[in-house]
Amino acid sequence: VLDRFVTDWNDGELEPTWPATVRSQAALAEEGLGTGPDRFRDIRIQVVRDDQHEATAVADAIHYERRASSFLGIFPGSELVPVADEQILSFDLEARTVELPGGGDIGAVRWELVSADATP
Repeated sequence: VLDRFVTDWNDGELEPTWPATVRSQAALAEEGLGTGPDRFRDIRIQVVRDDQHEATAVADAIHYERRASSFLGIFPGSELVPVADEQILSFDLEARTVELPGGGDIGAVRWELVSADATP
């Protein structure tokens, strides 16, 4: 569900199928990202808390820093790692039971994005 949201948000238009609070809060967060074509490039979305029925995800504005590393503990190198600058959105997700065609329950769930909050 987060991948679908990011794809729609990156395309610049959230469909009416998303909850109204998600659309309005995403629009507020987007205002702070500017208008450039790469405005979503430095956004990382990750799940920070989850249990069997609910989860919370956050969208962070990030930048990359180069850190020293080594390959096989012998060869020196470097790597780019993301560093969070600020949280711009938080998402509440709920697990909904998936009904199988013809009935039956195998315990499958589908995660749905139910609300979002823009960080001022």
